[in-house]
Amino acid sequence: MTKLIVQEKFKDACTRITNYVEKFKNEKNIEFEFRLGFIDDGKFDTDIPIEFFHKIMSKLQSNKNWENVEKLNTTDHFHSGFRIGVTNHNIECIKKSKLVTIDFKFEETPFDIRFCISKEEPIQLNDIEKKIKSSEHKREKNRTRFKHKHWYFDITQVKEFENTVRNITHEVELDVNLGNSEATVEYIVYSSLLKLNDLVNMCESVPETSKITFSRIVNRPC
Repeated sequence: MTKLIVQEKFKDACTRITNYVEKFKNEKNIEFEFRLGFIDDGKFDTDIPIEFFHKIMSKLQSNKNWENVEKLNTTDHFHSGFRIGVTNHNIECIKKSKLVTIDFKFEETPFDIRFCISKEEPIQLNDIEKKIKSSEHKREKNRTRFKHKHWYFDITQVKEFENTVRNITHEVELDVNLGNSEATVEYIVYSSLLKLNDLVNMCESVPETSKITFSRIVNRPC
């Protein structure tokens, strides 16, 4: 097998992420996800400026070679640590646990990157309708999902309601499905970083000198 050659500016991030993916790849109900956003005052803000959001959406829509493009309208209700998602009258109850979250600076670009590994366990709940009505926090997601091999490019407008407060944000995610591929984890992680580079480049030209550098680990796996 040909040895994978990773560009120097991606090497540290690729190694860190690959090590964690290897640790969790064989567990059930695991989600691997990258997000574009900004590290601001110790927090990671996933709200993308609307002009960047539209640039990315337009560029992705212009590609005619996707395996699948799907429109998803989902309302998530949060109740006692559970997420109750309603999509076209289908209801799914999930308990989501973050296992590890790593933030990276994407130098010389308007974005930073968050990588997250989560466990999403399906849960059976009683009195679902009652729990939905009593939830004080909900998110309405209008999502376009573009599928290519292991990757889902999720471009989402989110309306979030907490008590009487409404907030609208725009999010860009890259979900990774390892599946039963013969490709190595390192190859899939590196290819994911290249795809993130492409997404950023759709907004502003990424300099050759820009690097993805480690910032912090927010959650550590037990």
